[in-house]
Amino acid sequence: MNTTFNNAINFALSDLMQENKEVIVWGPGSNDPKAVFGTTHALREKFGHDRVFDGPISEAEYTGHALGLSLCGFFPIIHFQRVDFSFMAWDQIVNNISKWSSMFGENIETPLIIRVIQGRGWGQGQQHSQNPIRMLTSFPGLQVFTPVTPSQCYSAFHTAYQEKKPTLIYEHRWLQGLEEVEFQKERLLNDTTEYMNSPSNQNENKGKEDLTLLSYSYGIIECLRAKKVLEKAGLKVKVLGVNRFDHHSHQRVQELFGDPKKAIIFDLSWRSNSPLKDYLQLRENHNLRYITLEDNYTPTSFHQTGSYYPTAIEIIKEAKEIFSLDIPIDPQRGNHDQPLNDSILNEVHYS
Repeated sequence: MNTTFNNAINFALSDLMQENKEVIVWGPGSNDPKAVFGTTHALREKFGHDRVFDGPISEAEYTGHALGLSLCGFFPIIHFQRVDFSFMAWDQIVNNISKWSSMFGENIETPLIIRVIQGRGWGQGQQHSQNPIRMLTSFPGLQVFTPVTPSQCYSAFHTAYQEKKPTLIYEHRWLQGLEEVEFQKERLLNDTTEYMNSPSNQNENKGKEDLTLLSYSYGIIECLRAKKVLEKAGLKVKVLGVNRFDHHSHQRVQELFGDPKKAIIFDLSWRSNSPLKDYLQLRENHNLRYITLEDNYTPTSFHQTGSYYPTAIEIIKEAKEIFSLDIPIDPQRGNHDQPLNDSILNEVHYS
């Protein structure tokens, strides 16, 4: 069935709450008409106000409550409608949640999910668009899931539930309306953990690709758009996506990434704050290119954001230089402050 990224979150929350009455969902906006971009839609009507409720705009307070509830047998799922708001709760996340199990000899579980949404586009500016993945995953007790497709997103919630570890699920705002045709909940439930444990598409064109593109979250969408153009020019392109970041993922990714003949790394963070740079420990050379945001904060002005964010065009330009290709590039992207409304997941296979 056709399902969007945010609908998949709604399905996952509903299914987990149906399975376990100790799963509770809360945070600012949970019960308002927009229902956290539709992700908590109808949950209160289905499960009651004791399990789905709004909360004060006091990030440290409700994050601390989430830890306390997890220690009492509940499975809390909280959210920050912008990842930047989570900074107010980093004392709880870093000093308590990430360390609690370790402080008690790994004998105490702290199962909980923290949803963090990264903004992009008009009005987001410097305080609603940051990417702290590298900083968060420097703490051993935390893991960050970075799903791309609705299927991956649904699986991310179930994997975090099964593993019973403190997990942040990183949701890029521009993925919210992304639609997938072949969404099958039953298949995903039978293959959830394996689905999230390894980078995606690791077997596609394995060993035969001319170019490997590596990214995560929304960066995968730009890689797929670039792949569509480059394959028309005759290149075999593999898109490798990182689904989870933790203190083990660098080994998993490096094994699958291997030593590609030619590769482009497409990151969603500043060059100095790039999780992929740390995990792969690769240096730029004539066969490996590295595309990131510039080391500066996101501008708010519509006229400035157009040149701030790299897109598939930058990937294609790098590939043109690597392979000496003659590919015309259409610089017109329409409104650069809104996600393209296309069917890239159905045009270029990615799972």
